[in-house]
Amino acid sequence: MQVKIKSKSKLFKTIIKDVDALLNDIPLMDHEGVTLEDSMMLDSYIDSIKNYKVKDEKGTFHYPFGTTMATVMVFDELSDKREEEKDESDRRR
Repeated sequence: MQVKIKSKSKLFKTIIKDVDALLNDIPLMDHEGVTLEDSMMLDSYIDSIKNYKVKDEKGTFHYPFGTTMATVMVFDELSDKREEEKDESDRRR
């Protein structure tokens, strides 16, 4: 799904671009081959969203996401990646 951002806010666009990159980098498995949901690494990915900060034009840092939203976004990303992986696997059959 391609999303066209209508907002003119540079700050908003920066947040979207940066968080998109953070979510995109989340693997389905950790380095030991354990699903990320069952891995000790899960919290580090949630924390990467929760601790994401952006600086406004005045130099003030803002943390746009709390633990709940960061957790929801990470699990949603993993769910959608698994669904996409399943769809690709089904197409190859």
